[in-house]
Amino acid sequence: MGALAASPRPDRRDRYVDVILASASFPMAFPPVYIDVEGANGVYTQMHVDGAIRENVFYFDFFDDLEDALTELEDLPRQIDLYLLHNGALYSTGEYEPREGKVTSIGGAALNALLRKSTISSIYRIWVMAMIYDARIHVAYVRPEFRFETQALEFDREEMQRLFEHGRDEAIERSAWFVQDPPQSREEMVELLDPTLILDKIEARPQFREKVDSSSEP
Repeated sequence: MGALAASPRPDRRDRYVDVILASASFPMAFPPVYIDVEGANGVYTQMHVDGAIRENVFYFDFFDDLEDALTELEDLPRQIDLYLLHNGALYSTGEYEPREGKVTSIGGAALNALLRKSTISSIYRIWVMAMIYDARIHVAYVRPEFRFETQALEFDREEMQRLFEHGRDEAIERSAWFVQDPPQSREEMVELLDPTLILDKIEARPQFREKVDSSSEP
């Protein structure tokens, strides 16, 4: 985007605006942005939408650069810290939330579920890379105690203000970040890469399975 803004092309401002708008154009909620592209077969038009449809967190190039940096450092002592800030919830409330039998209501609920799954998948892959690179990972997200009253694609000023105050309080109390140190052994690595344990650890989900006392009568 910086290269586009600094380029001599006469339409750089319009193209820049198109890209920004497309990045916020979530399907079903907003129309796609049409961008002219010049290819091998001439000029044609592409429809562009929010990149979260494909990947919620784009991190591939980052780890390539990290690999190059570690190669340059060789055996020098180092500590790698990765910070991941997610402006939403990772947990599932598990509560009954009835929906209207309308496309918008059903579509909104489906998109919420898909976005949550995509986000967790991205975070898990970053988590795995962090453990492989012997890095400490820090994750900030909206904790379960904050209850959303609107859908992900709704823009409610009162809820946004309430969420801002909640985040500021956590920052002041230094409780905003979940921190995981790198594994110290192969056994710990195997445990930390178990996706079910990671979700329990990060989300602090309540465990509904009761422990069974083997000494008790059936």
